[in-house]
Amino acid sequence: MGKGLAEALIEIPSTYDEEYKQFFLNKDFYSPGYLSSLAAFLSFQHVLERNFDCECPNNNSYLETLGLYHILWGRKAPYQVGNGQYYTPITQLLSVESTDDVTASINSCLRHFTGYTDGDIPEGLAKLTHVVGELLDNVWSHGFSTGFAMAQKTAVPYTDRKDFYLEFSIVDKGLGFLEEAKRSGKSKEHNLNTDICALKWCLKKGNSTKHANDIDEWVQQLPPEHTGDSPYGAGIGANYEVNHHQGLGLAHLVELIEKCHGSLVIASGEAMLTIGEDGQRTECNLYNPWKGVAISCKFKLSLLLKEIENTDDDEVLALMDRLKGGV
Repeated sequence: MGKGLAEALIEIPSTYDEEYKQFFLNKDFYSPGYLSSLAAFLSFQHVLERNFDCECPNNNSYLETLGLYHILWGRKAPYQVGNGQYYTPITQLLSVESTDDVTASINSCLRHFTGYTDGDIPEGLAKLTHVVGELLDNVWSHGFSTGFAMAQKTAVPYTDRKDFYLEFSIVDKGLGFLEEAKRSGKSKEHNLNTDICALKWCLKKGNSTKHANDIDEWVQQLPPEHTGDSPYGAGIGANYEVNHHQGLGLAHLVELIEKCHGSLVIASGEAMLTIGEDGQRTECNLYNPWKGVAISCKFKLSLLLKEIENTDDDEVLALMDRLKGGV
């Protein structure tokens, strides 16, 4: 199955040669969780292209196709075959526009995955695409432009390509859950004094590290494409940011993972938590703390279908029929 986010958080900091600022990538299969972490780490450490060595020519070619060399070192943007159908390029969440772009790209992959390439989509799929956008907005807002994201569709081994995984990952090198909780005052309010406490608190519905003072309810919102001075004048506050999220992305993601028997790896600081396809949660401490937040989730189509078949929810019945090949 190759290496995912859990392996990345252990291997990448250990592999990095801090003295010479060099990184060597061994030959292997790497998932979106690993590759998003790699992009965030190399960017954060300001690793030069000449100090990055990829052993495997196939991996090197794939990294170039995904746009790693383009976004980190300014190479010409690659021509991407299958973008939006089988994978999305690695994208840095630098602005509202880039966050919207990667959201659209990942959701395009979801639509192709389920066969909804045109027209309206059922409510069940709409919920999943909403979670993706919500989560990306949250990471961009807290990640200070250090966030990277991508998605990939792969065949489940030994199924003769009759079953597929869809994995998407979002990783940043921002403050992380605990430092955000301290910044907002939520750490004292809720007695959050360790990384794992802050992580688990942020997974619960209704909890957010966003401080009330972070939002000016009277500020005038400017469109992303606006340039120059504010048209409202110097006396009226104006903000280019259009994301006023309420921190619900993680809670919604966990709910979706558990309902659809997906898997999740999420880490921040010294803490890493995993949720398996059976719903079992496992906690562990990272030897090399990850500054920021790292998230990777994976859904298997067969398990998704099984869960949908057991529901009486009209919102997902249409999705079930579509996935089965119905009209």
